[in-house]
Order: sequence, then C-alpha cells, then structure tokens
Amino acid sequence: MQEFAGETEGVPPAPSEGTRLNALLHRWLVEYNPMYLLSAALVFGGLTLVSYEVSTGDSVWAHFGTPAIAELYAFALIGGAAFLVRLGHRRPAAMLGLLAVLFQGDLMLHVETCSYLGLTGMVASGAWLLLFFAKLYLLGRALELRFSRSAVLVAALGALGLAVLPHVFRVVEPGTRSILVALWLFGLGTTAAWTTRNVESAVGWDVRGRRCVHGAWALLAVLALGHALFWSSSYHFGFGFGIAPAAVPLVAARYARRESLVWLSVSLTVLAVMWIAPHETWVVALMAAMTLFLAATRARLEHRTRIVEPRRAPPYRSYDPLHSTSMVMVHDLRPNARPRLFVGTALALYLAVWSAGWTGGALPEHHLWLDALVGVALLAASRRWHRPMLLAPLVPVVVHLTGQRGWVPEPTTALEWGATCIGAGFVMLFSSLAASWWFGRTVAIADHAPPGDRPSPLDPAGGGLAPAQAMSSGSE
Repeated sequence: MQEFAGETEGVPPAPSEGTRLNALLHRWLVEYNPMYLLSAALVFGGLTLVSYEVSTGDSVWAHFGTPAIAELYAFALIGGAAFLVRLGHRRPAAMLGLLAVLFQGDLMLHVETCSYLGLTGMVASGAWLLLFFAKLYLLGRALELRFSRSAVLVAALGALGLAVLPHVFRVVEPGTRSILVALWLFGLGTTAAWTTRNVESAVGWDVRGRRCVHGAWALLAVLALGHALFWSSSYHFGFGFGIAPAAVPLVAARYARRESLVWLSVSLTVLAVMWIAPHETWVVALMAAMTLFLAATRARLEHRTRIVEPRRAPPYRSYDPLHSTSMVMVHDLRPNARPRLFVGTALALYLAVWSAGWTGGALPEHHLWLDALVGVALLAASRRWHRPMLLAPLVPVVVHLTGQRGWVPEPTTALEWGATCIGAGFVMLFSSLAASWWFGRTVAIADHAPPGDRPSPLDPAGGGLAPAQAMSSGSE
C-alpha cells in the first residue's frame, strides 16, 4: 500500500461531482450560453409575426413599432456586452456583439418600408442612419474596440446604400435600379478589399478574436447581398449579363502581386464586356475606374502576413490559451505606379462617358469637349510627374478621332495604302529613335551621378524593390 501510494504521489485528485457540475455550468451559462442565441431567435421570430399582423394598418405603430423594438433590442445587446466585459467575460460578450452586428443590418426591412411613406419615410430613414452610427460607436465602447477610418468608411457605405437606394428606386426605371445596385455592391466590395478595415482591441487579439472580426464582416456582407436580392424581387429588376461576371476579376485585382496583373485584369475585363455586352460597357468602365483609383490612392498593393495557427487546434471548449497575433502590412507596388494608375482612372472615366448609350457596332461618336478634357488631364499628369510617356494614350484617341471626322482621307487605292504604310513606317522609325534618346539620356544621367546620389536597388524612388518587398522576397 505504501508503494502504491508513493507511485500516485503528485497526481491531482479526481474532481468531485460538485466540481464537474460547476465547470459544466460555467461553460454553458458563462462562456457558451446558448440562451443568447435563443433570445435573439425569439425576438426576431416574434417581431416577424407581429409585423405580419400590423402591416395592414395605417397607424404609426404599424409602420414604426416593430423596427423600434428591434432597435431597442439591439441597444440591449450592446448594453449586455458592456456588462459582460466589465465582469471580465469577453467571450460571451463577443457573442452578444455578433448578434448586435446582425441587427445592424435591418433585419425587419425597415428602410424598404420607409420608401413607401414619402417625406415621413425619408425622415425615418435618416433616423435609422443616425441610430446605425450611434450603435456602431456604442458597440466599440462596449467591447473596448477602436475602428479604423477604413472600417467606418465601409460600414458607412453599406448603411448609406440601405437608407438611400430604396427611395431612389421609386423614381427611376428598372434598368437604372439594377445599375445602381451593381455599382453599390461593387463599390462596397472593392472598398472593403482595398482597405485594411482594422479593428483594434484594448487587450489584443487572439485567433478566436480575429475569427469574430472576420465573422462580423462576413455577416455584414451577407446582409448587404440579402437586401440587394430582396430589392431585385420587390422592385422588379435583374442584374446585367456582363456586370456580375465582370465584378469578379476587378475585385480580384486587389490580390494581384504585380502592377502588370492589375492592368491585365482590368483591360481584359473591359474588352470582354465591350465584345459580349456592349450596352453595359459604360457601367463596367466605371467599375474599372473605381478599381484603378483605389489602387492609386492606396499607392501600393498590400497583403497581410500569414498567421500560423496551431496544426492541431485545441478543442472548441478548451481553456488552452492561444498565441496572440498581429497584422503587418507590406507594400509590393513601387511608388512610380501611382501616376500610371491615376491616368488609367481618367481613361476609364473617359470610356464610361464616351460609351454611355452605346449598344454595339461602330464605336460611338467623339465629343470634342470630352477629348479635350482628357487631353488636359493627361497633360497635367505628365507635367506633374515629369513623365511625357503618360501622354501616350492620347495617340489612339487622336487617330480614331481624325479617322471618324474625316480629317485625314481614308486610303482606298493601292497607291494610297502604300503611301500610308510608308508614312507610318517613317513615323515609327523617328518615334523609336526619340524614345531611345529619351530613355538613354535618363539612364546616362543616373550612371554618371555620384555614388551617393545613385538610386539604390532597394530604393522605391529609384525603381527598385520596396524594403518590405525585398525582405519578404528574401524570406521566401
């Protein structure tokens, strides 16, 4: 017996039935309380049933009663999250926070109802918008979070679309409705993709915390898409044949690792829509302008460092701590890409205005004021960044304009075609010589510069890799 007792010395005693029961109650009533989900389901179901009963009336309660209760419940969720944080129970507080995010998406379709109430509905939509930002602020205070400007911007774009678009649908044609919804969804998705949308916590993040943040953004995305589908059914419009497929490569351009891939994605998308659905060219050109503008204003492509999670994650109901993680941004595009991307934005806007109303066949007529405007914009960009090559896109514009207006007679005979080819050959020769002289002079100046003034291969201003890119390339 003494030998047996010696072997078991140091082993903790088996937990008693009372200890096991307390641990089980702590998990189910403190950490993973299913009553929160049941409460939200009961409130939502009850509001749905009540709204069916009172929807036929004309009283204030019929139109604003159920949305008011939904807003009150959302504030109660935020208050409950703040209470749990004060108690030190952050995990169940995050659950209440996710439920509050769910109610941020107007589950009762209040903004759609407001579009039928005239001026009163506009005031109610404005009040809903103010409550949206108030709840967002209070949610951050309750969970001790700080939202970045890009996170607030994405949330604001979504809320503005929900509050304003239903009122616009009442006064525009079905075709315009589909375009507005497509542009809103694309602008929302592209802005979300091209910005960091950082949400910082006062106590730092672990893997579960980041999953909650990602889950919150996913909830908002699903709610926005759900409202768009509801609008399509209620306001009788569909999405264009070329718009929806075109959005995929344009949004995916955010994750391109090189500038050339961004240009390839945008160019091929626009050309494909011009060929397949020419009447939607101007819409896709606007989407391309958004993509290039965001790429230019971000100045660089960004990507997140990969967070290495445990190969075998601990059980779902586990007390094992997880390592904290951080988000580091590195830059892949050189700064000299900004001028080209800004010029691409101007050209995409030019194409959108020029092709508005075009349904295929011969290209539309040129507008001299539009050609002059884009010419001035490119000239200003060339002078601003001291890059004459930014004027190159004007060449096809001028050539097509002169041919369309008949300022240069179109060759018809073999003699005229031969003379045209000879002239084009001389122009290409002298243009190539001028380009060789210009770029050769630039390289010669750099080669004869003092060693301290020569651009470093790691200096972005000198055309090299950015330091973060060089380090990431070396580590890979």
